[in-house]
Amino acid sequence: MLLILLLSFSLLIYLSWYNFSLFVLIAWIPLFKILNSDWSKIKIIASTYTLFAIYNLVVTYWLIEWDTLKGISVIAINSLLMESVVILSLFVGKDNSVLRNVTFVLAWLAFEHIHHIWSFTWPWLTLGNTFSIQPIFIQWYKFTGVLGGSFWVLISNLSFYEQIKKGKFKITSALIVLVPMALSITMYFGDDIVSKRTNCIRVGVMLTNFSSDEYVSDSIKLELVKEEILKKDPKNLKYMLFPETFFKENIWADGFAFSKLYKELQSLSKATHTKIMSGYFLNREEEDGIYQQGNGLFKFNQYNSVIQIDTSISIPIKLKKVFIPIQEYTPSYLQVFDIQGYTNFKLLSGNKDYFKDEGQKIFMSICYESVNGIFFSDRWTDENLIFMIASEAFLRGNSIAMQQYQNICRLRAIEFSKFLFKSSNAGIRSVSDERGEVVNFKRASKSVELLSYVGHTNNVKTFYSTWGWLTNKLPVFVLAILILFIIFLPVIGSKSKFVD
Repeated sequence: MLLILLLSFSLLIYLSWYNFSLFVLIAWIPLFKILNSDWSKIKIIASTYTLFAIYNLVVTYWLIEWDTLKGISVIAINSLLMESVVILSLFVGKDNSVLRNVTFVLAWLAFEHIHHIWSFTWPWLTLGNTFSIQPIFIQWYKFTGVLGGSFWVLISNLSFYEQIKKGKFKITSALIVLVPMALSITMYFGDDIVSKRTNCIRVGVMLTNFSSDEYVSDSIKLELVKEEILKKDPKNLKYMLFPETFFKENIWADGFAFSKLYKELQSLSKATHTKIMSGYFLNREEEDGIYQQGNGLFKFNQYNSVIQIDTSISIPIKLKKVFIPIQEYTPSYLQVFDIQGYTNFKLLSGNKDYFKDEGQKIFMSICYESVNGIFFSDRWTDENLIFMIASEAFLRGNSIAMQQYQNICRLRAIEFSKFLFKSSNAGIRSVSDERGEVVNFKRASKSVELLSYVGHTNNVKTFYSTWGWLTNKLPVFVLAILILFIIFLPVIGSKSKFVD
């Protein structure tokens, strides 16, 4: 029985992530079957952990190709974190299957919320991300965000499981599936997005293809960029977008305005009448710096940043704030294991995440931030464009990982109903419209390539952009109330009995 459940789960998860996303609405039935079985708690825990490991492996197997030890560790640890939801459900639900199922749904949504915001964040496998391959079914994410999709997955599977268990079909399950689908399809075709657009924006999106194993100096990159730009004559562009950490050699925050790199980029901006937004590794002198010079007399930290350059004296800077665990940032509670990550980033909260220019307000995200919808909703103000910069060189050309990243990124366009431009090194360059449909798409092939794309701004404020901070936290609040109720109900009951 267990083997059949695990095999069917594996097949359905594969189909839902790689072929047709609606399979996920029945894929998790084996989980509820195991969770509500009369097996021992140890067997339930072992079985569900195996199921979560399969989920992680089927979707993110490419982590092992990237780095065998780290990849296996991520899959094992993330499966264990998912298992904590089952353990909590067994503890709270005890022998009550209804309470156990309700607890699981609430705890899973709370877990996904926490998995977006803590230092060990890994939102890639959020259940709502499954639908990213077919955005026509999830236009209502502009109300709920991606966690709304996770709720749809859980409720649909639970409903189908209950009907299978009772051996009779009810219209309820069909409605749970069909109503959100019908709503989304109606929004997809019925919403007149064209009439809501305000300005037409032409953006030059740079795609580069430098391997993480090769060294190319900033001066060579700059010359390649100049040659490509002059060849394309981009004077009709408003912005040019370069990838993450495109420039990374000895760039100092305090002296950047006087550097040769800045002056050359500013001259390029002036010649083309565009604003240049590019990724940098930016050095900053700090007492607790990771890096040292002069036998420790001079300490500094290095920040993954994006800087806007134009002909003005102002130099807007946005710093990256969400990092890939272990690879880019090792939390303090894991330092004891001496895990090799970059560990050269600090979590800075005050730095803004947008650039403002002549009535335009552009939300900037750097690589891993782009897969985190809660990061967007927590920091969103009233932007009318989304720019993303990334470096996918560490994926070592894995097309599956690149495509997953591309699909998850475009969910932000749906949630906030905005045009999205994405520039990448050794990855995929794309433009997505307000419905999350990719209108332009190209994988890196040349060292440097600039193409211009047309997008549109709008002043639409989605429900999620305004109230996402609340809807994201709602499962956490409800779960906390449920647990408190269960804890204190026996106490209240005993006191009532004593009074009687």
